[in-house]
Amino acid sequence: MSNRVNSLNELENRCLEFSLNVKSFCRTIEEDNIHSFYISEAIRSASSIGSNYIEANEKLGENELLFKIKIAKKESKETIYWLNHFDESDERDFLLDEADQLRKILSSIITKISNHNNQLKFYKSKVEKLQFQSVHWDFKLIDQENISCFVPLEIPISVDGVNRSIQDPVFSINEISFLKENRILETVRNTIKGSDVFEVYIDIIKNKRDFVQQKINEKILQGIMSKFIFSLFASSKMKLEIIRFSDISKSEFGYQYISH
Repeated sequence: MSNRVNSLNELENRCLEFSLNVKSFCRTIEEDNIHSFYISEAIRSASSIGSNYIEANEKLGENELLFKIKIAKKESKETIYWLNHFDESDERDFLLDEADQLRKILSSIITKISNHNNQLKFYKSKVEKLQFQSVHWDFKLIDQENISCFVPLEIPISVDGVNRSIQDPVFSINEISFLKENRILETVRNTIKGSDVFEVYIDIIKNKRDFVQQKINEKILQGIMSKFIFSLFASSKMKLEIIRFSDISKSEFGYQYISH
């Protein structure tokens, strides 16, 4: 990727990656008279999201800023529409989810600007300076820091349902399949070990795969890990206390790993 792409802010870069991934996905679709039209429209709308957002970053005036971001949002919705014309697949579903995430981000920016006209100059300056992360924090509704803790318990594959003769699954079929692909098998007690799950998490972070496959893996793993995670309010006292029970080396990967 060029130095210029690396210099783009977080949202611009994300829009660009999305556009390129839509183009790569469309290359895998067998073209015919019908699909050719859908492919063309999907690529056009996906690339228009980023191009309009970049234009919004230019000094075009307050009205033009809002107008361009609204167009970018519209293009994200159109992309969802065109992608839905293709057969269901993991790659298509990932792109649909990413298009919806971009739509939500753009909607948040539009809402904030529209409801706070007296602060428009403030937010616009941050967009123009490519400080998207700063805008992200300004948009937070609740200013509260939490500590996410990973507890390496053994969690059963299924539990007794309301009717004890029927077992309710704790892990989905896709999650079990993902775990088996990563050599995590249920124990003799029909449980999944949290310590094994965390090792897979570390491996995926350290060893990047193909972009689309990486995102798919992360999404499935996120659902699995949520069963082992809880959050605490990050008071100064709690931060000190939780360290006493944590594995410091494993806690470098985004979660406090509770070891004892």
